[in-house]
Amino acid sequence: MNFKKLLKQLGAVGGFSISFAILASIIGSGEAPPEAFLFLSAFLGVGGRSTQLLLQDAKKAQALKDLEISKKLIHLVSANYGKTTLAEIMMKMDMPIPELKAKLEELQKEGILGVEISNSGEMLYTVSNPVSLEDRLFSHKLID
Repeated sequence: MNFKKLLKQLGAVGGFSISFAILASIIGSGEAPPEAFLFLSAFLGVGGRSTQLLLQDAKKAQALKDLEISKKLIHLVSANYGKTTLAEIMMKMDMPIPELKAKLEELQKEGILGVEISNSGEMLYTVSNPVSLEDRLFSHKLID
C-alpha cells in the first residue's frame, strides 16, 4: 500500500470519526462552544475530501484495468491474423463470459473491433486498422 493512499484512508476514517465524536459531545452536553462547530465542519471537510480522493483513485484504477483488458483482447484478436472466434477468446481470457461479451460489445460500439460471419456461420471478431487502433487504445476511457 502506498503512503498517499494510507493518508487518504486515515483522513477519511479519522475525519468522520472525530466529527461523530464532536457531534455526540454536542448532543450529549446540550451546550456547545462555538469552536465545536468550527472543528466539526473542519473534520467533516477533511473526511469528505479524503473520501472523494479515494473514489477518484478507484475510478482511475478501474479505467486502467479496463484499458489493459481492452489491449489484451485486441492483441489476442490481432495475433490470430486479425480474426478470431468467441471460443478462442474465452479460452485465452480469464474473465466471466457475461463480462467478456460486454467488453467485446463495448469495443464493437467504439469501432475498435468488428464482426464478420465465416462461411461456416461462425461469428469472427476482427481488427481492421492497427494504426488508428493504437491511438484509440491510449485514449480509451482515460478522459475524466
